[in-house]
Amino acid sequence: MIASAAGNFPAMYGGLTADGDNVFLVTAPDDMSSSASVGGRQLDFRKSTDNGLTWSAPLRITGASNPIFRARIAASGQFVHVAGVSNPETNASLWYFRSTNGGTSFASTQLAMNLGAYGGGQTVAVDGATVHIAYTQAMNGVGAGPTLYVRSTDNGATWSSPVTIGESSMQSSRQARVQLAAQGGRVFACWQREGSFTGAPVPADRLGYAVSLNGGITWSTPAIVPGDTGIDRNHHQIWMGPNGALHVLWRHGDSGDATPDAAGYRFSPDNGASWRSTEFAVDTRTTVGSNHPWNMVADGNAVHVLVGPSGTMRYAFKRL
Repeated sequence: MIASAAGNFPAMYGGLTADGDNVFLVTAPDDMSSSASVGGRQLDFRKSTDNGLTWSAPLRITGASNPIFRARIAASGQFVHVAGVSNPETNASLWYFRSTNGGTSFASTQLAMNLGAYGGGQTVAVDGATVHIAYTQAMNGVGAGPTLYVRSTDNGATWSSPVTIGESSMQSSRQARVQLAAQGGRVFACWQREGSFTGAPVPADRLGYAVSLNGGITWSTPAIVPGDTGIDRNHHQIWMGPNGALHVLWRHGDSGDATPDAAGYRFSPDNGASWRSTEFAVDTRTTVGSNHPWNMVADGNAVHVLVGPSGTMRYAFKRL
């Protein structure tokens, strides 16, 4: 046991990562719920240098000025990167926490502010010395907006000006839950497409994406993960593998209704130029109910997924 579940909860959407034999974990003293009324939480950092056999004491990396609502962690060498959002229920700010000594100490930077209610994001990915972060500016009411992107080429010391990488179309000018993956100079961004205003019908094709093949300098035209038109694909997870491999996992149906949903999956072998057909990674709709994606990892040989509500988690893998 690393931390008592009654008092320490992993950061949602990516509180655990590894780099070689080092494993990094971010937890919060209380549940990091998706409810805006929760406000924000303080983050504690832990590290294992022996593949999870032993763990360091918790290190508080946030303060009273930046309690964080959800967070994601990435690491490369001695550099550890954490991104999260404070005050999401009123006017969100995007915060970045950096360690240059393997997690012994952290410094914080406010990368963006005045992002509106439910604006911001907590997506961070690292590829060598290049750090990538994506977030949203709330628009047309509460919630998502165009997907913005910043990057650092010096391990998080300095940052670029934001650029828009998400779509702006009649069908969807708002995106949510953007996720990033980076490897070998490639960057993969995938988002959940929203209606043009809060309360508008969701688009028939729910998942959009863009790819950069030069470390985030330029991006492809936003596109749609194909197939499944009319299915509410949501709460996705992504992974980037070697040689152009892209993986997307999602909940295959409306997460707000009482109908159980399978966990859908698609694979692209060529940086999104083409996609294989949709498969159900886990389908227990007739036995234990819905399959909500929690995590996915892959290499050149296999892809592994973890899905399901708390208490009934399911694991599955597929050889590539």
